[in-house]
Amino acid sequence: MRLLKVSSVAKKLNVSRGKIYKMINKNKIPHVNIDGCIRVPEELLEEMIYHQIKGKQDEKIEDQNSVLFGGGAARRQK
Repeated sequence: MRLLKVSSVAKKLNVSRGKIYKMINKNKIPHVNIDGCIRVPEELLEEMIYHQIKGKQDEKIEDQNSVLFGGGAARRQK
């Protein structure tokens, strides 16, 4: 298992190091602390990204199905 430095994670996600530290502090990014050094397991980071993308795709499919099958919107009554 490859462990990434915070700077490598920031490059990979195209965000600042500060943002990565905030996400780590909120436990949004899986990490380990090795004697004061924060490291992010690359496999877990990629899994986290995959699940976020998969979740967004599933939401789109649900939204499309909702539109196709009535959407549950209240219908006007005359």
